[in-house]
Amino acid sequence: MHWQNIPTIVILFLTLLGSVANLIVAESAEKRGMHLSFNAYLKTGIPITLLSLAAGVLCILLIRI
Repeated sequence: MHWQNIPTIVILFLTLLGSVANLIVAESAEKRGMHLSFNAYLKTGIPITLLSLAAGVLCILLIRI
């Protein structure tokens, strides 16, 4: 995997519709009686995405030094 692909891969998990895996989790939660709305997912997805992206950039910078 090339380092330039990391942001694209991380962004896929930003929204509920970004990945099939996200939709599967939402559907599974719905079957268990928990509603996972798009906005509720974003409240968690945005911080996790930003932290993951920052960690990836930090790793790249450390490897290049």
